[in-house]
Amino acid sequence: MGYHQEFMGTLNRGYQGQIIYTFVLPETVQKLQITVAFDRLQPEDRGEAYEEACHRAVENNGGTWEALSEEKQNFLRNAAKAEINFAVFRDEQCLGTAHRNAKVKTAVISAVEASRGFLRTRVAGGFYRLVLECFNIVADDTHYSVLVEGTDSL
Repeated sequence: MGYHQEFMGTLNRGYQGQIIYTFVLPETVQKLQITVAFDRLQPEDRGEAYEEACHRAVENNGGTWEALSEEKQNFLRNAAKAEINFAVFRDEQCLGTAHRNAKVKTAVISAVEASRGFLRTRVAGGFYRLVLECFNIVADDTHYSVLVEGTDSL
């Protein structure tokens, strides 16, 4: 039987927050593979609008630009990148999280193998929650996609 589900969307520069997808796996699924991808890792323009976005990002996280040292300001100006990570939950149990500096992140969960950052555990049928953590979207029209696949064999 297996399982196959795709989600996708578009995010705009400056978005910070969570996007939550819920899905139900059939009892027959034994191995779960989730791939999250997005297309814009670096900002396209580091001009005045980008500088303002850096200031807003600091303020959105409870700080002020002026309170940062010049070294930290330069770091933020030059090192900004998009960051979309994800976590997987079954009921209230966290099965793992992917924090990798990459535009494509894949996680495998099963009783015999698991990706780094995820539990090796039996994949049970039922409700699952996938949480996308969007920490820093640096370009307008950043497209993302999520592919959830379940197989009936290990």
